[in-house]
Amino acid sequence: MIKLLGLLFTITLLYGKESVYLFPDQHSYCVYQLNKAMKNASERIIVISHSFNHPELKKGILQAAKHGKNVTLVLNDLHRDALSMVQYDHIELYSTPHPFDTSTLIIDHSLVCTFPGAIEEEDFSFIRSSIRCSDNPKTIEQIRRSLNPLISSAKLYLE
Repeated sequence: MIKLLGLLFTITLLYGKESVYLFPDQHSYCVYQLNKAMKNASERIIVISHSFNHPELKKGILQAAKHGKNVTLVLNDLHRDALSMVQYDHIELYSTPHPFDTSTLIIDHSLVCTFPGAIEEEDFSFIRSSIRCSDNPKTIEQIRRSLNPLISSAKLYLE
């Protein structure tokens, strides 16, 4: 029986788990889960979006940065929460002229979430959408690799 549990644990680690959150119904639960994941991050958080204006996620990001995690924000619209966060240590803000239709949040090599549209609290609270999160290592690595050219072509805001 113990050997079977070890095998099941290994399979779970290899394939990971996907979660889908339906907004606005599961907005609070999703934000709670994301903030929990950011709190447990070991080294890096990457946010790629058209714009970022979400006070609860901002708190999670600032807490992670306060504890030494590196945060990279790649945005088109550099207003509101993004500009207020750039003043903190461990947070880098990049801008890019290429508009984003979707948003991506990557926490270490442990979680990736994709959002339709920008990361805006108002949109999350009122517009019907679904957010997909995965802790599958292959999915996370594939998305990270596909976004690397975008991140490397973005310009550092405080340069």
